[in-house]
Amino acid sequence: MAVAEGIEGGDLDWFFEPWIYHEGEPSYEYGWTWTGPPYILHLSIAQVQSLAYPTYTMPIDVEVTTTSGVEEHVVWNSERAQSYDIPVGAQPTEIRLDRWTWILGDFAESATGVPSQPPAAAFLAQNAPNPFNPETQIRFSLSRPGRCALRVFDAQGRMLRVLQAGPQAAGEQRVSWDGRDDEGRELPSGIYLYQLDGPDGVQQRKMTLLR
Repeated sequence: MAVAEGIEGGDLDWFFEPWIYHEGEPSYEYGWTWTGPPYILHLSIAQVQSLAYPTYTMPIDVEVTTTSGVEEHVVWNSERAQSYDIPVGAQPTEIRLDRWTWILGDFAESATGVPSQPPAAAFLAQNAPNPFNPETQIRFSLSRPGRCALRVFDAQGRMLRVLQAGPQAAGEQRVSWDGRDDEGRELPSGIYLYQLDGPDGVQQRKMTLLR
């Protein structure tokens, strides 16, 4: 990571965090129309992978075939659903995303010209990084608003830390844990459980702390 960031000259957490520390891969669905002249390609891209997988931030190559030839463009994709207006030199007749397969994911063009809406579902994702020291992040999503609690337990089932409790909005959220209990004491290396209790039921996963 340090070598790559040194070459790039900037922070690459946006790349390493989803690809290295999480399961899954992106799945893209796209649709397009055009207006003109002057000609504008209206491109919509949705990331339709399970919400248990992260949202990927990636540059995506867009090859546009027009009545005057082929043009190459790049869009920056960082949201579950995103739209772009791309000026082109002539009427678009065909587009192709990720022509050279730089991205390890699936691409599908919508038959209707409009990509599907990203899935809406409840989930409790695997913490990242895992194993961790000294801090890790936990992602979860609620399908509807309601009271929820995110708690940490040891392997024997003793509750050690309340990370979040109370009314929460629907959608994805992210919470950090620093490996300490509710009294602020550092916990030893070991396997811990984190449990989400909310309007969608109870979900639980394991994580590993390495001091």
